[in-house]
Formats: sequence, C-alpha cells, structure tokens
Amino acid sequence: MKSNPEKTPENRTTAGFTLLELLVALAVFSVMSVMAYSGLVAMLDSRNHAGQETARLGRLQQAFVLMQRDFSQFVNRQVRDEYGESRPALYLPRNTANTIEFTCGGRHNPGGGVRSSLQRVAYQYGNGRLLRLSWPVLDRVAGSVPYTQTLLAEVDDFVIEFLNRDGEWVLPHTTNDLPPAIRVSLNIGGWGRISRQFLFAPG
Repeated sequence: MKSNPEKTPENRTTAGFTLLELLVALAVFSVMSVMAYSGLVAMLDSRNHAGQETARLGRLQQAFVLMQRDFSQFVNRQVRDEYGESRPALYLPRNTANTIEFTCGGRHNPGGGVRSSLQRVAYQYGNGRLLRLSWPVLDRVAGSVPYTQTLLAEVDDFVIEFLNRDGEWVLPHTTNDLPPAIRVSLNIGGWGRISRQFLFAPG
C-alpha cells in the first residue's frame, strides 16, 4: 500500500490577494467613496437651500400679514413730525413710490397702561431691505426715534400703488384721494416680482 507523499512547502498553494488585486480593489473603493461623498454633499446642500427658501417664504408671509393688519386699521388722524410740521394721516414723500407712512389702530397694550391705541407706522424700502417703522407717540418731538424692524432682505424693489376712482392702479403722487385699496409689489432676489392687494378703509 502506497502512502501519500507529504506535502512540502513547495507543493502548498498560498491563498490571498496579489498586489495588483489589492491596488484594483483600493481604486474601486476610492471611486465609490468619492461618488458617495459627492452625493451626500449634494443632498445636504439641497436640504439647506430648501430650508433657507422656506424661511424666506415665512418672512414674506409675515410681512404681508403685518401690512394687512396695519392697512385695514387705518385712521384718518394727522400728526406732527419732529419739526412741528403737520403731516397728513396718509403720507408719502414727494415723487417716491417706495415709502408710505400712516396712522392706524390696533396698538398693543399688554401692560394695561393709559395710552392711545393708535400708532404711527411706515413701510420703507432702502439698501435692499423692506423695513417697518413704528413710533411710540403720534405727535413726535425733536429726537423721536422709531422702532425699526427688518421685514425682508434681498429685496430689489418695492413699489406702492393706489386704486383710483376709475378702478386703475396708479402711483400715489398722481392722486390726492384716499384710496379704497393699496397694492404693493416686491421684486425679491431669485423669486421675481410678487404683488399683494390690501383693502384700505379710511376711518
């Protein structure tokens, strides 16, 4: 009976990867890693952009809600400015269509103090921002400083129009009548022009 010859080191088959196979595997892994990382970065960028746009939309809606509240509570009450000059209830600087100042009701009084429910507010555009200004008193004195709130940024334009008696939208300086409605148009970066109409019922 013949016995099996012993396996010598020369006869054993070595299991494993060759250097070339390892290099190929590393190359494939590197490519897949880069692709996965690029996809992850793109997804995170898309999510961040969507979050920013959602926040911008929320601020735009809040600005329109404030305008609706203020315009709907307009009160035909004149005031005096810092120089003691009379200013009409609805005031717009001459030859401009991007600032409007007026008297309205609805002033909050959380402390229950003795004070008027009326306030003087303004919407003003400048330096790419839409601002809401409000004064603590109706008849101002020298040094009166309004509270300024930035409603929107990245605004390229802000235009105010009045509805006249003929049912046409006109620039404010073309009529002296109190309008039944006001239209504001904003040109917002990346979104284009957005307009909103508000009923204006002088009290």
